[in-house]
This record gives sequence, structure tokens and C-alpha cells, in this order.
Amino acid sequence: MLKAQMTYGALRTKVMAMYGKMLAGDDWQSLGACRGLTEICAFLRNHRGWRATLAGLPLLPTEEVLAAAVRRRCYVDYEKLYGFLPSGDKRLLRFLLCRAEYAFILAAVRERNRLESLPKSLELTDFVRKNSEVDFDALERSANFQAVLGAVRGSLFEAPLRMLKPDQDTGWPDFREVGIALESAYFKTVFSYIVKKYKGLGRKKLADTFGLEADLLNITGLLRLHRSFPASLPQARELLLPVSCRLNPKLLLALTEAGTEGEAWDIIGRSPFGGCLQETDPDHIEDFYYKSLERIGRRLLRAPEPDFSAALGLVILQELECKKLNRVIEAVSGGCA
Repeated sequence: MLKAQMTYGALRTKVMAMYGKMLAGDDWQSLGACRGLTEICAFLRNHRGWRATLAGLPLLPTEEVLAAAVRRRCYVDYEKLYGFLPSGDKRLLRFLLCRAEYAFILAAVRERNRLESLPKSLELTDFVRKNSEVDFDALERSANFQAVLGAVRGSLFEAPLRMLKPDQDTGWPDFREVGIALESAYFKTVFSYIVKKYKGLGRKKLADTFGLEADLLNITGLLRLHRSFPASLPQARELLLPVSCRLNPKLLLALTEAGTEGEAWDIIGRSPFGGCLQETDPDHIEDFYYKSLERIGRRLLRAPEPDFSAALGLVILQELECKKLNRVIEAVSGGCA
């Protein structure tokens, strides 16, 4: 136990050092005030947490190249953490790489009819390729669903994808069904590993964290159904992730049977998730998920117990930082900042 605490203590030191290099409140204000990509790049080149990322880019990169470099940054930081982890936690971090697999599979299905000017595989690092069971190059070249299945052979996503029924005319399964199948497989597999096989410290905290993230995704999904697909609400249970923490059957039923989206928001406000609504704009449903997840990440970083949760909190916050930065880049490039 003492040895494990010392190891996790060293990991926490590394985590906090990396956290200290993330973009802070004033940084976001400065980025939002930028008048173009040139100013964004100039700011990032002078920021201690991002100058290394910008150093590998042309002096004036395109929006597409800059966005890809931002997404790649998450995978670079994964590798930095990996070297500090105990052997049992290394597998847990490799599970997190399944998020990259998930994103690439979705892109292969969604963008099959669009010629990409920039290969998505440029976002990957050698570390991701080495620790993945997905053939990313074959996935990127896939011209049909059978090719996608071949590229994911042996991964945790192969079985759920094979269960989908492709459309007879297009040969591809429904995009929404693909997303549901991938998310369900990911959360079910990771949650099962933590509960049944994980031997590190803080197992319950980790299980609760993944359960809460699944809760947030399910609530966000229900709100989307209320807003855009109310006729699908009776089948809502079939669309939800098979993992939960605080989204109990009573609350789930109440959200499903709410007469309007406004009633659903009111129910959430009276639930254990109500504290997340104070900073959420109901016009932007995703705000509820992102801001709630950010609170979870910061809480994990502040936890006094030395365990893997601090690293997980950092991963959560870094992924959110990269997504937020790419939204700023898109807005500034489009003149919407």
C-alpha cells in the first residue's frame, strides 16, 4: 500500500505540472479577442503549454492543419502520462485510447462520400497506433462497410458493428445507430474492467466517474430527443448507454415521460444534476454535458487520495480544452468571435 501511494504521489506531481500548463480564464479571453488565425497562432506560440505544438507547424497554418494539431495534442499528452503509470493503470489508459478509435470509425462512416483534403490519420501519434487494435490506415481507406469491419477486426468495436444491419441501397448502417453501438461498447467494456478486474487504488471513484459521464451523455441524449425527435422517446431506453451512476430508473422514467423539453429541464434542476444547470444555456444542450464533465474533472484533480483519478481528471480536462480551443479557432476563422 505504501509503495502504491508513493507511486501515485509521483503521478500526481506530474499531473499537476501538466495541469499548470493548460489554458486559463484570461487565456480564453485573449483567444476570443483574436481577429484571425495569425493572432491565435501568435498567442499559442507564446503560451508555455502550447508552444511545442505550434513549433511543428508552418508559420501560417491553415485552419484545418491547426485544428488537427490541436486534436493530436491530446494523444501526445496521453503518452506523457503513460510513462508515470503503474503497470495496472497502463491498461486503463489504453482503454481511453478507444475514444480515438471511436472518433475515427464515426468519421469513416460519416465522411465516406467526402474527399478529405487532410488525412485524419495525421492526428495520430506512434503511441496511439502501437496501443490500438484498429488498423487506422485501412479504416481511412475504407470505401464500404465491409472494409470498416475489416479495419476494426479484433477490437472491442468489431462485435457491436457486426450486429448492425446495413441499408440495402447504400450498404451502410444508420449513422446514429453506429454512434450508439460504439458508445455502448466502450462504456460497457471500460466499466466492466474497472469493477471486475482493476486492482489499483480508487476503484469505486473511477467506476463512479465513468458512470457519471454515461449519465450525462444519456441525459443530453434525452434532451435532444425532446427537442428534435419527440416521437422516438418511447424507444429511449434502447438508445441509452448501459451504464449509470445517479441516473436511477425513477429519474429516467420522469425525463422520458416529460411532456416538453422545458419540463425535462425542470426535472433535471430538481435532481442530483441540478447544480450543473446554473451555468448552462438551455439553447445549447451540449453545454450541460461539457460543463458538467469539466466539474467532474476538476473534482478528481482536487481529490486528496493518491490514485489514478488525478490522471483521469487531467485527461478529461485536456480533451475538453482541445475541443474548446477548436471551437474558438472555428469561430474566429469564420468571423463569429
